[in-house]
Amino acid sequence: MAAADSYAGQTYSDASSAASDAGQTVVVAARTGDKLSEGDCIVDRSQTAPFASANDGAHVSDTVQFYLNCNGGYATATTPGLSQ
Repeated sequence: MAAADSYAGQTYSDASSAASDAGQTVVVAARTGDKLSEGDCIVDRSQTAPFASANDGAHVSDTVQFYLNCNGGYATATTPGLSQ
C-alpha cells in the first residue's frame, strides 16, 4: 500500500520548510505554469529518497523532489482556477 503524500496540496513555501525541518534537501523536479511565484506554487506530488540521481545514477538519500503546479490556485465560488 502506498503512503499518503504529506506534501501534496501545500504551497512550495510551506512544504519546503517542513521538509527542511525534517532534515531533507528539497529539489524542484518539475514545474508547470508561470502564474504564481515559486513560494506560492502548489506541490502536486513529491518523491522522497532513496532513488537514483538522474544526472549520474548515484544513490540519493535525505532528499525530497517536489513537482510544482504554478498555474494558480483552486477555483472558488468567486474566483476562477483549477478544479480539486
